[in-house]
Amino acid sequence: MSITLHPIDPFNKKELRQFLQFPFDLYKGNPYWVPGLWTDEYDLFSKVHNPVLKHCDLKLIIAFKDGKPAGRIAGIINHRENQLNHTLKGRFGWFDVIDDLEVTKSMFSAIEAWIKEKKMSEIEGPMSFTNLDKAGLLVEGFDQMPTIATLYNHPYYAGHLESLGYVKAVDWIEHQLNCPTELTERFVKFSEILKEKYKVKTVPIHNKKDLVENAYKMFDLINRTYKDIHGFIAFEQEQVNLYVRKYSKILMPKFISLVADEQDQLISFGLALPSLSKAFQKAKGRLLPFGWFHLLKALRKNDTLDLLLIGTDPAWRNKGVHALLFYDIMKSAIEAKIQWVESNPELETNTNVQLLWKGYEYRQHKRRRTYKKIVN
Repeated sequence: MSITLHPIDPFNKKELRQFLQFPFDLYKGNPYWVPGLWTDEYDLFSKVHNPVLKHCDLKLIIAFKDGKPAGRIAGIINHRENQLNHTLKGRFGWFDVIDDLEVTKSMFSAIEAWIKEKKMSEIEGPMSFTNLDKAGLLVEGFDQMPTIATLYNHPYYAGHLESLGYVKAVDWIEHQLNCPTELTERFVKFSEILKEKYKVKTVPIHNKKDLVENAYKMFDLINRTYKDIHGFIAFEQEQVNLYVRKYSKILMPKFISLVADEQDQLISFGLALPSLSKAFQKAKGRLLPFGWFHLLKALRKNDTLDLLLIGTDPAWRNKGVHALLFYDIMKSAIEAKIQWVESNPELETNTNVQLLWKGYEYRQHKRRRTYKKIVN
């Protein structure tokens, strides 16, 4: 058995293509793996399209066993994260591998050595560059369809990491809700009471122009809402501009809910989107020539809705304003004949969010985890 490691230049498109191709081969025929879009993957490694790279050191590796691709991994050091959090932390991501512990060991030995060379003392992953990128190793729910915002991996990945001394950092859990066929009178009255009691209101989003205008307010709220969440790095203006351009193309106004206070200040938001997982599978990572057709079809008619992001100003937590978000989103979901709603990852310690599901039929069906290790 011969294992060799090849460094990849992330700014060389030909070499990067080899790195990005590996999971397509590894998961070929798997009914649950959802590929990302090639354009999005390339943009993540572009200094033109991904401003966070200005703050990052990056190392990409492909492993070969007996001359055939057998694994890949990325090492990331986000210097802005370390400066803001006063840490010496590296990240690993883009981790995929055949079921061979020696291959995994070779790749992590190289990444850990690189992390130590950079004077870091800890490594955590799988994670990407920012908190809107995919993160967390799947440890439960291997027979469930992931959302486009999450990773999928084989069950043996966790065993490989634990064999190398990696331990749990944090867990995220995911829920699937049965969408009701109608809003109960109690739910409707509760929403009306909240509006009257706190003098709050929902902000209508009629079109893409309304969406873009409010998107910047949402990111400001995200920075305040998520600032104490594990691994969060506040978004800079360049990143905000990028995400607004990117996601305003596919977000649908009817599945967006905003709540403002008496002074018209945004205090809570919820974003949802019809599931694109099966459409991404059919597109096989490409928008052309027919990928766009599958995406548009999924946006127009679907039985599953993915909750993408929820945020509430810290000063307004525990006052029930989330109910107003769900009133709007569920009303649109019922009109669209949605059957299931996917929560997307939420920290297992985030009991405030989990209380939101108590009014619905639901099940916790997936769990994902980041692993960490001290390397000095």
